[in-house]
Formats: sequence, structure tokens, C-alpha cells
Amino acid sequence: VCVTPPGDSGQGSAGQGADDVAVTVEASPGPKESPFNQRMKGDMTGWLSMSSSSESCISEQNRGFQYGAHDFVWGVHFKSDEQPAEVMVTDMTIDRNTGESYIVGTMQGKVTVQGKHVAMNGALDGRLSVTPSMNSYLADTVSSNAATTTLVLDTGGADIFTDGDLVGARVKLLAGTADARLYGCTGTVSSYVNQTRTLTVDSLTRTKDATCSLNTAAGTAIRIYFGMSSFIAKLGKDGRTIWLNKLDTTIAGGSAVITSIAMDPGSAKIYVAGYYGDSRPGVTVDTTLNIYSVDTTTRVSSSTTAATINLIPTDDYGQVSGATTEGNNYQEGFLISYSSLGAYEAHESIKGKAASQQLMISNLKVKTYHPTTSNIINTQILSGRVPATGPTHVTRSDVDYDRGMIAAAGTHVAGRSYSSVTLATSAAQYFPAKGQTLSGTAGSAMDNWYNGLKLTITCGKGMGQVRTIQDYDAATRTAYIQPQFESSDMTPDTTSCYMISGKPTSFVKGVHYASGGIYVAGTATSNTEDSFMCFGKMPDSYKDKADPNNVPVCAQFGNATGGEETVNFVSQYDKDLRVYWTRFIYDKAGSTSESGEIKGIAAVDDLVIVSGTFGYHASRTDEVEIAIQNCTFDTDTVVQGPPVNDRADVATIKKLCRTQVVNLVDIGLLPMQKANPQTSGDKAQTGQVTATQGYVIRNTVPADYINVSTGYTVTSSSNKQYMYVAAFDGSGACRWFHYVAGTSATNGNFMITPTALTHVTPAIGDKPLTGYWKTLWETERLYKGRGQPRDATSAKDVSSEKFDTAVIKAGYIYVAGSVKTTDDSSYADFGVTKYPLECSMGKTIGAKGADVDKLKDAQCAGKVVSSDATYTDVFLAKYATLGAPRTDMTMTTYGSGRQPEVQYIRRTGMSGTAEVATGLVVHDLTAAVYVAGTYTASATTKYQGSDDGEKTKFSATEANDGSYTVTPSLATGVNKNNGDDIFGLSAAGRVNALGCPRQRAGPASTHEEKLGLTGVPDCTMYSHASSTTTTTGFVAKFSDNGDETERGNKNRKTYPSITGTFVTGTNTKFAPCSTESHTLTGTSACSTSAKGCSCLQLVATSKTSGALNYPGDTTATANQGVNNAWSGMRIKIVSGRAAGYEGIVSYSTTSSTTSAATPETATRVDSFYTIPALSTLPDESSTFQLFPWAELNPKLHKRTCDNTDALDHGCAAYGIQWAKTVGWPVGQTLLTRNPYGGPSDVKNGDTGPWQTPKAASTSTAVALDLNLADAVTSTNFYNDYIVYLSQSSVQPYVVTAVAQVTGYTVPPDTTSGGILAISCPAIAAGCPVLTQASGHRYKLEKIKGTSTKGLPENPSVNSKVRQTSTPQVIVMQDSDVYISGTFKGFDQHPFGIEGVDETVGYKSVGDDTYETYLVKLQD
Repeated sequence: VCVTPPGDSGQGSAGQGADDVAVTVEASPGPKESPFNQRMKGDMTGWLSMSSSSESCISEQNRGFQYGAHDFVWGVHFKSDEQPAEVMVTDMTIDRNTGESYIVGTMQGKVTVQGKHVAMNGALDGRLSVTPSMNSYLADTVSSNAATTTLVLDTGGADIFTDGDLVGARVKLLAGTADARLYGCTGTVSSYVNQTRTLTVDSLTRTKDATCSLNTAAGTAIRIYFGMSSFIAKLGKDGRTIWLNKLDTTIAGGSAVITSIAMDPGSAKIYVAGYYGDSRPGVTVDTTLNIYSVDTTTRVSSSTTAATINLIPTDDYGQVSGATTEGNNYQEGFLISYSSLGAYEAHESIKGKAASQQLMISNLKVKTYHPTTSNIINTQILSGRVPATGPTHVTRSDVDYDRGMIAAAGTHVAGRSYSSVTLATSAAQYFPAKGQTLSGTAGSAMDNWYNGLKLTITCGKGMGQVRTIQDYDAATRTAYIQPQFESSDMTPDTTSCYMISGKPTSFVKGVHYASGGIYVAGTATSNTEDSFMCFGKMPDSYKDKADPNNVPVCAQFGNATGGEETVNFVSQYDKDLRVYWTRFIYDKAGSTSESGEIKGIAAVDDLVIVSGTFGYHASRTDEVEIAIQNCTFDTDTVVQGPPVNDRADVATIKKLCRTQVVNLVDIGLLPMQKANPQTSGDKAQTGQVTATQGYVIRNTVPADYINVSTGYTVTSSSNKQYMYVAAFDGSGACRWFHYVAGTSATNGNFMITPTALTHVTPAIGDKPLTGYWKTLWETERLYKGRGQPRDATSAKDVSSEKFDTAVIKAGYIYVAGSVKTTDDSSYADFGVTKYPLECSMGKTIGAKGADVDKLKDAQCAGKVVSSDATYTDVFLAKYATLGAPRTDMTMTTYGSGRQPEVQYIRRTGMSGTAEVATGLVVHDLTAAVYVAGTYTASATTKYQGSDDGEKTKFSATEANDGSYTVTPSLATGVNKNNGDDIFGLSAAGRVNALGCPRQRAGPASTHEEKLGLTGVPDCTMYSHASSTTTTTGFVAKFSDNGDETERGNKNRKTYPSITGTFVTGTNTKFAPCSTESHTLTGTSACSTSAKGCSCLQLVATSKTSGALNYPGDTTATANQGVNNAWSGMRIKIVSGRAAGYEGIVSYSTTSSTTSAATPETATRVDSFYTIPALSTLPDESSTFQLFPWAELNPKLHKRTCDNTDALDHGCAAYGIQWAKTVGWPVGQTLLTRNPYGGPSDVKNGDTGPWQTPKAASTSTAVALDLNLADAVTSTNFYNDYIVYLSQSSVQPYVVTAVAQVTGYTVPPDTTSGGILAISCPAIAAGCPVLTQASGHRYKLEKIKGTSTKGLPENPSVNSKVRQTSTPQVIVMQDSDVYISGTFKGFDQHPFGIEGVDETVGYKSVGDDTYETYLVKLQD
């Protein structure tokens, strides 16, 4: 349809480049699955298409477009100032009102935000930098006689570290007293011994010349990088930096780590969470966190702090009133709010409260939901039901306060007006402690608590009598009633049952529903017995009558054995950072605590959802029993007793769930059951019967937690890990949970890690999406259509499938992560999924242990295996946020309580490679899912710039005049699209899907040296480096409806049509072919099918013998039956006798024949079982059609997507529209072709930065005294370099001359980088002389290889194996996708972005120092 312009390869026969394939795509004003392309006709008689289309061709000059096929449009570099000071992103968020993005991360020195897509330079105020106020390293010197990798410190280590500290810290050697060639050598600490102050380093290396083999001289300066500061950056929609802020500490090497960020779109406030400490586990150093506001003039952090926080800070809620020194292993959490201008507003700490306490707060994550209104107490829910909280003076019925057995016989004295009776030991005796009391004592006695209520004897002696309690003595549990009992014979005794009831004056049940909130999740660890952690203070409305101080929210570790205890928590704060409640997820089994870690958090509507892990421990093998706290926050400020009682002076709000070890009784908060019962028949109690008040998390009362029961005993292991997802409402009650484990202890051998979690509430603007809607003239529902109602008040949900309940309150939850199953009998069991509907109909959604032996059942069994027993795959799971059962389609959801509906599971990945998901985001309208992550290559040959997958390579020949002739030659043994089929798109026949990178398919006669401007898309993946261990970042797009849509398998459009006829006779019969099994009957005989089983003998006529059976099949055989290629396919008799029959066929080994010896000339006749049984036999006049039984499904339960199986090939691509790598090493090609051997349009890989010469320089016209950073150990190292000389003193540095290198002398002293012998043949007077005092600069560039003329790929030692990148977070605004991640090792071939920065890129500061990128993809 389209003809592309001529490319570099010259014109083809039709004018196009020989390898530029013309592609036509259609574009509509909305996604193909959206409601925008259809509207109701004006006369209400049908649909009217409002779509428009246009054509576009992919070519070298212009890019094709398709809705959803994203292209990179800009990138930003968060640059480190020096090696090994790393800059690593931790999180980002986006203002959906403005498109402005906020990104947070850590830094170990100066960080600079820069980019080449826009004018981000200093002159235009586009480049911003901040520097921590204190170094992230400790400076020391090395003593004499140290071995190459054993560094003995002179001073500092003895006082501030203990054995085992500093492991993982980076070291860097500076100038020594003897040998400058050690300058810049770096390594990683593997051990530290305090007594001898000895650091052991894994190795010492340097970017330029690899291993630093010299021994460290005495007095060599060393830096030990182990601390971290943090940055907060705000960028505009175009990627320009608006402001840059920081957090740091008051000590060198301290840690101030922002781990998460969220924003309030209503007020534009931002909230950051993280932790801070001294970074020294074995010792204590007083540390203060510095908080800054942004200076509006400079747009970076102010020079003075806006606020500070000390470790164990004083507070105004009665826990810490003076200076308190923490213990070892102490690290606090923080939550800080800023305005949109970067101005500090408020903070709160998650801290300990006792001197010498050990506490480690980590892994903090923050999300918001309508935080602007979060300080308003709301007790109404989003429905027309009666409010959960109401004044009880309007109560029309009595309330059941308490019940039990009489503990001692009552009294009856003639002539008295009253009797007495002793209530059960469970009767109320003590109020909970006052808000300020955390010392273990309870509140006051509950005298008079039951006054005014009715005592009814419900069984035993005295049954039927009803009396009013006039007085109650809590100490003796004695109730005095009037009038007295009828007689001595009717006076209750220990055989009597009672119930206490009445009309209270309090708010009987106050449930705090979400008006909004800031939710913080994290991990807390303590080694100190009975230590506390406090989350802050409650809002001012929650204060005790007798104590006007702020109410704390503090919980306690148990540590009865003195061992390490770890718990996870979720807390709700308001906009002023006042805490409402905290709920814990913990291990309640045994004496140790192995609670795993919360991996993700999302806030939506009145729910906060977390995902986490359990079951893993590196060394222990203890029983693990995960408990999720479940109790309801009470919005009443105080307890109010029965009608005649006065207001009590304690708060009974459940800021924490109840953690007493004694039995409890009900004190009037109804109903008398769990806040959200997960099992039937549970009764909860509130109150105390002893004077002891406890706060130990592991002593949570049974009524206030839920066991995550897997059905078998889980034992911690280093090779097992399971996952859970739990949802809490705005009141802190656990609404539902879901777990993934094995079906038994013996087949639970897998590791699953949920690394990312998000949610989507489908909407257009503010209008929620609905399911189908019924038109005025229709007699049946639009089961499979989508449309937009005439009033445009709601729109079709892309996930709707026959049901008006398709979009439920709060939308959907998505979880992505990695999974590895280590044996073939172990499955990560999610339970039965709703989709595909063909197999879930009539099944219990979520039920575990489903059968995978039968084809129909296996598709929705939800049992996942990885494609490899050694490497991880990516999984994606979708849940309905509120999973009420739908009786119109399924049975009830699994479990007796409310559980989520598992919508679907996806799994993708390639055997022999490791894939990990690191982030995901979902489009609100289309429900398309974008997953970011990493993968490793299957071979060292499949990397970006390699010859693998390309057609040509180059050699360069030097002429006598010094020029070079570059000659292309066809490479042998390589093919296009030869990268790793990580996502199965090649096997699925979609290797050229739009959205994949256009980086490999080079023209026929030239080498493909650039990224993204030439050729068709290639959906096979090529890694950054020639390595099978380093990671390469990717982003993949999943459609919501499976294989592009569950209503039409578009992948199958490329599947060959298979038609044919029947052979009548012995093997076309009503009976089964033999006694073999069928794919629908599993291991059972086909004859066992309740639908019956028949036999057919088929002859394929439309398929050419020897041709491919299906996309991806390379066998070219006519023998379909032997390999079961058609088993499980649907057969339809389309004409002749028995026309209209449909069934599922399964290959039979009986009576199959081939008419010739070679497949190419054979006519194949095969026998197949078919279910259901035939009612009429076909004959020679009948014809059939074969097509897949169902839509292509992901085959979660199978390790491989077998190319010989018609239903399995390419199943890793199920639901994936496209995938692309993030980043490209600029200039990394086999051989390149400018006169110096470099690429025609990119910088050579080995190009250094502009440097100043040595300060006291001895430079001349023939000698350049190098900067210390350019010192190397070999005199031959610079033989293939040229030098750019600039006598400019300001940027941009103008090149004055280009010099050739004729020799190199190693450094003569500790301040020199060595003497470079240079010549400038074109300048008679010689090269210009450079001096540091004048601000002169030079830059080194490698121009050719040693053995061949022209630059070979990755010329420096080991450079091509170290390039790696990892996306960390992905977010979306409208349909634009933002990805931020880290990269390192791009010191010779800079990190470029496809279509954005393919010629310059972002050069790594060193070979092993992580830096950060942010890229935007636009539709």
C-alpha cells in the first residue's frame, strides 16, 4: 500500500530500500477497544461508527504509528559526579493534573540532572545540581605493606565499626605517597575485622586499564562509601527540571534514604517516606536528619535547613520528653510532606522510645487516596445503606452487651428490694489503659458499667426472669438487680445462663470509612526484648477526658527469647501526618519471627492493598504462620456506658488491634464478632478482665487476626517463598486476603516474589465505566459489544463480559513479579481464575488445587510453573478489588468469607534466561498493562551491536595516504530477528509487531549501526552486554483481554486454514478409536467422557504436504499426528453429511498412514478421537475445518510452549502486544566506518570527559602532563588515541587542535596522571600548550584498534560484559508512560535512548557506578 523512500541500502525494485518493508497501520481517535469509535445513531436504531483512519508507513524517514505502540520521546540523566558515588532512583509519581513528575532516589555525592532532548544546560537554567552537606564516605589512609585486596586502615575504623560492618561498601583509592597509578582504583568490601582494622576487598579495578595489580603504598588515601543521602526532583511534562531538593544527615557516612513518594492531586502536596540512621550497625553515633526547602531563586535546596529530626526525638505524646540515646542496630522511619514548590510543611517519625533500644525501620512505601479530606472523620459508606454509626438514642431494639454462666449462686433475702448475683469470669472488670499509658497497667475498674441494663436468665435455674441491674461492682463481678428474684427456688446458680442487654446511649459501632488518607507500609525489626515502636500521635479529636495530651500509637515487640523479631505494618495518616491506626502482618508461629516483607502497596477508594512474601529465610527452618491483624477502628472518641452511666475517661478506639494475653469481654461495641469475619461463627470480645495491659504484637487476641492458612505446615527455607495480597479498609479491618502457595508441602518448591502492585478504576473523566447496557429496542443483552450510552454519563468497560457487574466498586488490582518453580510437580497455585470463561463456568473462582490433566480445566486452574527450573519468569495477576460472588456466572468465591476474584494470570519468559518484573502501571481506560523489568541473555552473542541477527560486517584497510577504506562483507550463519525470543512474540508469528524496537534489521549491504531509525520492528531481544549474567531493562505491553481480545483471536489470523475430508470405514465410527485417553479426559480413556467419544479418520487437503503447520513451526513435516500437533483443536463439519457437528479432537496412534515415504510428497491420513460423540457419521461428501479449541491461552501449568503443539506455540506471548528494551550502548558495533574507524554519526565509544592538566604542569608543545584521573599502568595504553586540545576556559570548550599520541610515560609523582607525548603535524609551531591555571581542557578519544584499523567493538578490557540497566518504577499520565531506572557500565558506549538520543547518550561516570535515567514514551 505504501512505498518507503530510498534508504542507505539504495532503491529496491519499487523504489523502496531493499530491506525496508512497507507497513500499513490504522489509527483511530481512541483505542480499538475503547468506546470512542462507536456512538448511538440519532434515531436510536443502531450503532454509528465515529472512527476515522489514516495510513502510515514505517520507513527510514518517518515512523509508523498505532495507538498503544509507544515511542520514546525524551530522556533525563541523573548524573553522579564521581566514581563510585552512586545515584539510584527508588520511586516516582506523577501529577495527573499537570503531567509534572516527581522522582526520588539516593545519592552518595553531588547529583546533576541533565538531558539532551531539551535545552537542559546551565546557561538556560535547565541543569540543576545538589550536594549533600556531609560526605557519604569516610576518608582514611592505608598503612604500609598491604596486599592488593587487603587494606589496613590507619585510624578511623577502630572507633566507629565492629566486625562484619561495611560489607558491601565501596572503596576508592586516591593519591598515594609512592604510586599515582593506583588513583581511581575501586572495589567492594567483602569483610571487615575491627581488631586489625582490615578491609578485604573483592578486587581493585579501574575503568581504563582493568585490574589494579600494584600493592597499595603506605599513606594511600582511601574513601569508604557506605552512607547515602537522597534527592527529590520535580520535572515538567517536557522533561525539564523545575526544582531539585535533598535530604541528608549531620554525620559523614550517615544514611537519609527516601524509599517512596506519593502526591495529593487535590492540593499538589507531595509525601515522601524513608529511613535514616548512622549506617553503623555495630555502634551508636548520634545522627540528625536534615530537611530542606527549595530556594525559589536557585530552584535547588536552600543553604539552611527547614527542619531537623534527631534519632529518638522528643515528642508531645508522652513517650520521649528528653534527650535519649539509641542503641546499636537502630534506624528510624520518617514521613515528610512538601508543597508543590518544594517547601517543607510537616514530618513524623516512626521511632523507638527507650534508651539503648534496637530498632530497624525499613522498606517504607507510601500511597495516598484523597488526602486533602483525610482529617475528616467519615462513618458513611458509598451506598444507600444505613450508616454504620448512628446515635443510639434512636435505637429501636435492645443491644446484647454480654452473656455467660452465673459464677456463684445469687442471693434472695425476704423483705429486700434487690438481689445480687456473681457474673462469669469473662464479665467486664477493667477499662483499657488511658491513651498515654504504655507501661503495662490497665485503666480504672469498670464499676457501674452494667448499670441500667437488663439481666435475662436464659437457661437453668431461674430461667425466664428479667431484672434491671442497679449497681455493678467490677472487682467482685457482682451485679445488684431489682426487683429481687421471685423466690429462693428461682434464684439463679451456676447452672444458669444469662444475657445482659439494653439501649445504650453511645455510638454503638463507629467505623472509620475513607474520607481519604496517607497510607504507609513497611518493615520493623528489633533485637531488644519488649522494645516499643511508635508511629506518631492521633488527631486532636482523639483525647482522653482526663488527659488532654495527644494520644500515641505505639506497639511492642515480644522477643521472649531475645532473638530477632520482624513484623510488617500498614498505617493510616491524615494530611497533617497524624496517625489513625496501624495494623501488623506478622509470623505467630514458634519463638522466631519470619514475616517476610511487604513488596507493594496501592490505595483506592476506601481500601489499601498490600502484597508481600512469606516462607523464606536464608538459614532457618522454622514453622511460619502468617497472621494479618483484623479489627475495626472506632470513631467514637470515648467509651459511653449504659444509659445511667457517665462518660468514661478512656479512649477505646482501636488505633491498634487488641494485644492482651487474657480473655476479653464485650463492653458494648457491637456486633459481637470480628470486624470482618473471614470464617463463620467467630465471636469477638472487647475489654479486659485483668489489670494487665499489653501491647505485644504477637499477643494479638484471636478475634483480631486472620491466619493465612495454606492447609499445610509451612517451614521457612532458603529455596521457598510464597506470597499474599491483603486489603484493609479505611477503618483498618482486613476486607480480604489471597495467598499463593503450593497445594501441599511436597509440591510447594517454588520462589514467587510480588515486586510491583497497582490498581485501576476504569473511568472516562470522572465517569465510572459500567458493564453492558440494554438498548431500547433490543430483546437480548449486548453480550459482546461495547458502546457509549447516548447521554455519555457512563461508558463501556473494556473488561466487560456479559455482566452488568463487570466493573465493581474500586476497580481492579494488578500484581506483577517473578516466579521460579524448581521441580515439575510444584505449582504456584493462585486458584481457579475467572478467565477464560470457557472453563471457569460453574467453578469456584479462587479454589486451589484445580486439575491440570484435562485440557478444559487446565486453562483456568491458576497453577503456574516457570519455563525453567533455574531461572525466573514474569507473572501478572489481576484481582477484582472487591470480589463479591456473581451468581449469574459462577459459584461462590472460595472461602467462607469475602475473597477476591482472581480475574486472570499471565506468565511470560524464556527458558534459559531470567526475567524479573520491577514495576507496572495500568491505563485507566483500556486496562492495558505496562510491565517494566529486566532479563538476562541466553548467549553472549545476542547483544546490541553484535553481528548476530544482522547481515553484514565491515573491515577497514589502511591506504598509503593514511586514509581507510571500509568494505562490507556478508556475514555467514546469521539471520535477522535472531535475538532472544524472551516474550514469545516470534514463536507467535508476531516478530515484527509495532512497538518493538527497530534496531536490528539492517539494510542488505550496510551494517546496522544505529538504533531505531531503519528497518522493521524486531521483537526479539538483544542485551546491552555480551554477557548472560548482566541485566537489560525492558518494558512490555499486555492487553487486558488476553490474546489482544477475548472476542477474536487476532494472532490466529495468521494461522493456516486447515480443511479436509473424511475416510469412511473402520476408523470413522460412533465408537472410540481405541482405549486411549483424550486431551479432555486427562489420563482416563476417551470413553469415560460424559459427552461420549467417537472416532474420525481425517485427510487434510488444504495444507500442502511438508509445509509449515503453524507460525513458528520449523519441522516442515506432513506428520501432524505423530507430534500431536492437532490434539485439542476444534473440528467443525462444514458441509456434507453430519454438517454442523463441532467437537474437540485428540490424536490416536491407531490406523494412521502415509502414502509416500517422504513428507513432501505424502498424503497423510490420521485417526482422531472426538468429543462429544457423533450423532451422524460423516462420509466422503463431508468436509471439515480445524481451528483452535479456544483462544490462545498462556498455558501457565506447562514449562514450555511446545512448537509442535498447535495450542501451545508462542503462549509466552499471550496478551503481549509489544516489548522493547530500554537503552542502547551508543556506537557499540562490530566495526565502524569513518576515517578514524569510528561510526559515521556517533561518537567513538572510548571518549573521555574534558579534563584539566596537572596543576603544576610541565606540559609543552610536545608533552601533555595529564590529570591524575587519566593515570594508567601501561606505557602502551594510549597508543591508539588522539587528544582534543582546548584553550577555552568555559563551556562549551572549543577545540583548538587535535593531537596525535606518540608515547606515554607513567606518572612521575603522586599528583600526575603521566606524561603524554603528542604531535600536531598540521601546526608548524607544535601543539598549543595547556595549563590548568588558564582553565584549559583536553579530552582523550580512542580512534582505532591495535590489530585492525577501525574501532573494534568494546575496545577496553571487559567493557562489553559490564553494561547493565534495571528499570525501577513505571507510571502513566493519560496514555504517556514514564520509566525510571538505573544503569552502569556505559563508560565507553554511552547509554542512549531509541529515537531520542542515539548518537550521544549518557556516559557513565565509571565502569561500576549506578546512575539514574528517566524516559518518557508517548503514544
